[in-house]
Amino acid sequence: MIEPTAIKCPHCKVETPHGVQQRQERSAAERASEQVDPRTGGGAKRLFRGSGYLGRGWRFVTSEHPGLVAYCVAPVIIAIISISTVFGLLSYYYSDLMGMLWSRPDSWYLLTLYYIVAVFVFLLMLVLGYVAFFIMQTILSSPFNDILTERVEMLAIGKEPPPFTMARFAKGIAVTLVHTVVKLSIYIFFMVPLLLIGWIIPVVGPVVSSVGGFIVTAFFVSYDQMDYAMARREWPFGQKIRAVTRNFALCFGFGGSMAGVLWVPIVGILFIPLAAVGGTLMFCDLETHGAFEQQALAQPLPQPPTQQPRQ
Repeated sequence: MIEPTAIKCPHCKVETPHGVQQRQERSAAERASEQVDPRTGGGAKRLFRGSGYLGRGWRFVTSEHPGLVAYCVAPVIIAIISISTVFGLLSYYYSDLMGMLWSRPDSWYLLTLYYIVAVFVFLLMLVLGYVAFFIMQTILSSPFNDILTERVEMLAIGKEPPPFTMARFAKGIAVTLVHTVVKLSIYIFFMVPLLLIGWIIPVVGPVVSSVGGFIVTAFFVSYDQMDYAMARREWPFGQKIRAVTRNFALCFGFGGSMAGVLWVPIVGILFIPLAAVGGTLMFCDLETHGAFEQQALAQPLPQPPTQQPRQ
């Protein structure tokens, strides 16, 4: 039997299942094309617009498509387990680590210095724990977020996920592992010197370390949340990095807002799957407006239309 391809039956005006799918995909694509090009405006405007994608991810799930809430449960549970494990281990071994670094002195002037070092070590472990938690939950929740973002793409722009095959699945796992190792290597390459600066240089060092670490973390947070869509398109690692660096202000606004939210207890954990939604929506908007086409990489960013003065 030949499957009907028309959108509606011309006689009874009953829409076929294939026609329903075509209409939904077309309407989703039309809605996406109506969005303002996220690359327009100055750097500050793109930064602010990027930060708004986290809230847009929240609205997309809770208000526009509440059926997606069920897809967010597993990543939230994984995040709770990850943060409990990481910071539980850090708190358990903190006193042992301080004992290895410096035994508690008896004299009052050395004791004062000891407490200063103890506070600094605590803050350093807090940062390392944050990084460890971020890496751990990203890896463990990746399969669930991938399913979630597939649904987001289908609802936002009408893009169906590629068909499942064992060969494609195995290739996807291998590529993801390689890209994850490379990404973590680059992240460590930047973070280790920043941590050393914060440790060695007084006063200015911690400030430089904190600001630099926040920028690097925001960059890779944005990369991670867009990576679900980029991986489905089988992009090489270099192309993924260029997609973020080319739209740095937008991506930094998004990644920075999420990096900041992660420090808020409970709220940060709840927003982890919503960040994947927001990153996917940002990617879809950029792709819809041709931001990832090869010729777009050599062109200046588009500017908002200006009104011509009346004659």
